[in-house]
Amino acid sequence: MWPAIVVAALLALPTVRCGGSAHMASTVQPPPPASSTHSVLLNWTASPSAVVGYNVYRATSQNGPFTRLNAAPVTATQYRDSNVTAGATYYYATTAINAQGVESAYSNYVTVQIPQS
Repeated sequence: MWPAIVVAALLALPTVRCGGSAHMASTVQPPPPASSTHSVLLNWTASPSAVVGYNVYRATSQNGPFTRLNAAPVTATQYRDSNVTAGATYYYATTAINAQGVESAYSNYVTVQIPQS
């Protein structure tokens, strides 16, 4: 049996707001141990603003808290989360980062249900 890959698309453009700051987790937390061979492939539309990359966040509740998954900004508009647990529900969001290091607010989140097996 092939491992299942759940593909999710984030619905909003992550854009940079240079004026305010969004509440973000300041450290990258290690993901829980993976107990399945599933993964989530996230795709999003590039920001129309000039950005140096994106951060990808995940939560187990739609109200958060969201934890950053990537250690360094993701320069592509795609990210694979291989550290998921069978049967779990995850909520993903992205942010965009400009050249000054200013991070945008969260994009709309996408809900992903990982298959049981």
